Amino acid sequence: MLNDYYAQKAEKGMNKLWESGQWSKEKDEEILKTHLRTPYKIDNRH
Repeated sequence: MLNDYYAQKAEKGMNKLWESGQWSKEKDEEILKTHLRTPYKIDNRH
């Protein structure tokens, strides 16, 4: 139930971005190809 609320809120927000032209298929593709993970340093001092 709480998940549905936040899913609907996220969908409404994305629809606003899409309709305003701030989001597009090109932006989708750009995000899919972007590496967004946090780089972690390996600490071998143990």
